[in-house]
Amino acid sequence: MRSKYLLIVSPEKWTPSQRERAEILFELYPDIEMAYSLTYSLRMIFAQKCDKEAGRKSIKKWYAKVGEFDNKAFNDIVICSLPSGGTLHDVINIADSSLIFTMPQKVLA
Repeated sequence: MRSKYLLIVSPEKWTPSQRERAEILFELYPDIEMAYSLTYSLRMIFAQKCDKEAGRKSIKKWYAKVGEFDNKAFNDIVICSLPSGGTLHDVINIADSSLIFTMPQKVLA
């Protein structure tokens, strides 16, 4: 349970002991490291200010990485968090400030 907090904050905010725990945790459980990395990278996509096309490309790359990860539990969470019942073939509108862009049709295999 001591590693729970470090999984919800960015690595820049980790203390030296949390950084050490993360290294141990990620070495023992590489799927947790990949899930953390994907979650963090999605946060960074929404933190940046960019135009519509750049946002579309970033999200498309992120979903491709999710598909490559091929972790059913993580993918199920991603799918369930989507609007309209979680089908990846539906159009997904994402709003960030004044940006709204649409997801491509084929995201995960």
